[in-house]
Amino acid sequence: QIHHAMEDMARWQHSTGVNPAKTSNKKLIDSELNKLRLTFGFLEQAYRHHPDLAKTKLATDLPQFYTLVTTLLSTDLLSRYPHPELEKRILAVAKIIDETEPTPALWKRAVGDFRAASAKQTTHPSKREKRQQILLRLLNEMDVN
Repeated sequence: QIHHAMEDMARWQHSTGVNPAKTSNKKLIDSELNKLRLTFGFLEQAYRHHPDLAKTKLATDLPQFYTLVTTLLSTDLLSRYPHPELEKRILAVAKIIDETEPTPALWKRAVGDFRAASAKQTTHPSKREKRQQILLRLLNEMDVN
């Protein structure tokens, strides 16, 4: 499953024309490239530390994976939380989204909205934004202690 998650990352890199492994890139400035390297390096480690995470839709379903990546890239999550804690937050939210763990009553609507926005017209900008807002909320509110 880790292999499939890594393939998803490679597909995303190919579809965007961005390869963070290159030392230089005409499309990105150094700070953007560094943020991509940090994000994908974090995900690679998260999949190694939590192999179950690599089996979730946040890793295997392209719209959900894209949402996770763009949320990590566009927010301060990677600097706000210690990486082991953020890995646990992502895994816990992923299990709720995948329905392998029960959804807390307070989150039922948000999780349902996330699933719906991930099912149809996934490239529509308003649905992408909605998925990202919901995921960010869930990750911030998740209690992993």
